[in-house]
Amino acid sequence: MIKKLKGFKQFNESQSNSHDDIINYIETNTSFIFGNSKDDEELVFRTRANGDVGSETYSDIDYQEGIELIKDLKVKYGDKPYSYSIEAVDEWVDIVINKDDFYDGYEPDHNKVGYVFSYKRKDGRGYSWETVREAESYNRDDQRQSLREFAIRYIYEMNPDEVVKLADELLIPGENKYSEPLLIQKAHGKTSGRSEGTWKSIDYNTIPDADFYIKRREIW
Repeated sequence: MIKKLKGFKQFNESQSNSHDDIINYIETNTSFIFGNSKDDEELVFRTRANGDVGSETYSDIDYQEGIELIKDLKVKYGDKPYSYSIEAVDEWVDIVINKDDFYDGYEPDHNKVGYVFSYKRKDGRGYSWETVREAESYNRDDQRQSLREFAIRYIYEMNPDEVVKLADELLIPGENKYSEPLLIQKAHGKTSGRSEGTWKSIDYNTIPDADFYIKRREIW
């Protein structure tokens, strides 16, 4: 089922006109019919013009038409901001056109953001913590404090508030998604203690042969 968005940047008028153009082009030149709202994150077109409804079997003719249609669309509209896929379901052949910039500027609700703090050793071993479990709360301030505590314990190269700031700048690509991981500290030779002038006077408890990463996520 196509998901409805919340809090995303709407497409501008020229993009909407492009969607109208695509719909008109496909419905005028093929047997595919538009099957959803142009405001959704996908444009979905379906045909069963040659499919066997009784046996719920799709037609190779319809499928081949879909393949040729995708080739035409790539020439006419390009690979960006669209991407294309084809799928056969029972007697139907579906063409799905994803709007790849649909989530540009997407930001979850204020208290629906958490973080992932993780490390990975050179031998491939590693571990990750999701702050929503550590904080036991969906409040964003609690999530940030949980991330700070991980940074205080493991990261010696930057202030914990800097870690949180970097995490908050990571882009979440859509609903129920994780950002790309950001490397915040490479493997090093430190084992304990903090350098002079650091923000917290506690024993340092890092993992010398591990790279450390942060990710930002929408809590669902």
